[in-house]
Amino acid sequence: MEQCRAMLNQQFALAAASLVEYAEQQDADIVVLEDLTFTSGTLTECARGATEAAEWVLPAFREKAESVLRARGFQVERVTAEKTTQECHVCGQLAQVGKATIRCETEHCPVSRVCRDHSAAVSIAKRVF
Repeated sequence: MEQCRAMLNQQFALAAASLVEYAEQQDADIVVLEDLTFTSGTLTECARGATEAAEWVLPAFREKAESVLRARGFQVERVTAEKTTQECHVCGQLAQVGKATIRCETEHCPVSRVCRDHSAAVSIAKRVF
């Protein structure tokens, strides 16, 4: 299990470093994350042999990413995740949700069809500003 924990720590560190690099390229001061509800978890759960990865992998990664971001001087904000993948990032209205896209049918909204993840990322960022 120690090998599992070491491997995950290494992968989390690489992913967090990529996140920092991206934020620096954007000249960002704040990184906004969805405040997803997880049961709990840290990498110690890996050592205990937890079989449900969702119980500890995402919380452990979020903890690592937030720690690295804060250590590099970024402010980390969490916002509610409610409807971020359904909401049009331009007009804020609920859109028609497809597998990978949303289609906004709100009159006078310039968005017709857009990547659901990209729209959600903009909607998440807008909740802080």
